[in-house]
Amino acid sequence: MGLTTIAYSITEDMLKKIKADNENLVFVFGECEKDEIWDVEQYDFDSDSEVYSKIFRRAGFEKAGKNVDSEYFYDDLLESSYTAWIITSSEVKAMVEELNNVTFADLKAKSKDFESPATDRRGNVLPEDILEGYFSSIEVISAFFKKTAEQGNALVFGES
Repeated sequence: MGLTTIAYSITEDMLKKIKADNENLVFVFGECEKDEIWDVEQYDFDSDSEVYSKIFRRAGFEKAGKNVDSEYFYDDLLESSYTAWIITSSEVKAMVEELNNVTFADLKAKSKDFESPATDRRGNVLPEDILEGYFSSIEVISAFFKKTAEQGNALVFGES
């Protein structure tokens, strides 16, 4: 089983609290009793964030590909079982602009131009029907990012 990655949409106020004391991430990640102040929207990539990162980059969405991939971030924000990284609200907006109006059909068409086939986290080539499932999920991911940007929020990614 791979690492599980979840993106959490957090307000600028929450971001300030986290930067002031990174132990506040336990509230976002639900590692303690939930407080409704820290109740945030989230998108669960499950163990597939690496696959989405590869697809984004192959389709020319470099910002999105980088931002969902923990390999680009080495912040030990919290000493726990999580790797965590922050995407600021301005970075979220830039990512949304990059993904603006991306559709399943667009991704499917672009996939034919991939220099190499898309693979899962183990390096196995994704069959077309599985790849199409990822493409259709990208519309949902893009909508989550767009809503986050519209709210002026940042993203905190947690990977465990």
